Amino acid sequence: MQIIEVTELAGVRSAVMTFRHPAARLRFVLYPMIHVGEPEFYAQVQEELRGCDIVLAEGVNGLSLSMRARIASYRLVTKNDRFALVPQHIDYAGLDAAVIRADMTGREFTALWRKIPLVSRILSLVLFLFYSTGMRLFGSRRLIARALTTDDDPSRPPQDPDAVYDLIVTRRDEVLLRAATELHRERGADDLVVAVVWGAGHMPGLIKGLWALGYRVQDAHWLTVFSLHHDHEAPPRPPGRGTA
Repeated sequence: MQIIEVTELAGVRSAVMTFRHPAARLRFVLYPMIHVGEPEFYAQVQEELRGCDIVLAEGVNGLSLSMRARIASYRLVTKNDRFALVPQHIDYAGLDAAVIRADMTGREFTALWRKIPLVSRILSLVLFLFYSTGMRLFGSRRLIARALTTDDDPSRPPQDPDAVYDLIVTRRDEVLLRAATELHRERGADDLVVAVVWGAGHMPGLIKGLWALGYRVQDAHWLTVFSLHHDHEAPPRPPGRGTA
């Protein structure tokens, strides 16, 4: 199942998927997020969330130093005017829906982060900031898009997780799935729409968990995160005759 698709014609697209259960009225609508994109993408997600009753939102409560560094790196990339991209922003306070931060607390994340060997922690942050700085100085939309394709293909060998990946992805996936499972068990009989607004990299784990609960995809539609073309990235055209 394609979660984030990258094509020359359509650019980077996010698959918004609605999951339903044969014996429950509760619906889950998954919004796979990319942390940088065109403003129109985040505006469209914001508009669609107005039709939801509950939002399971990503975001470590009480940001740790490592999470602040990652957020800063996303903002660093968007400072390159050639991209005309912005950092992810959803105005949850402007929604009528009940917003649940289905993520770790800052204290939980920090406690687990400190258990990772110091060398691994430093290397992870340095590589992340080095990549972001390089993207800002020399990158393009195509380079950003190259690493974004995401699906839940079970035939693909699983990534061999290191301690940093295990914390940032796997352990937080478990927190999200617990929140979704609790809603299914406590509110499954209610006619409610639950939006899940999380990074695309967390969606395969969530989809696997929803599948185990008995949920299946009912319908889906695409939202464009950003196109691969932008005026500032186009090569300059030579001046024609008669121009100054």
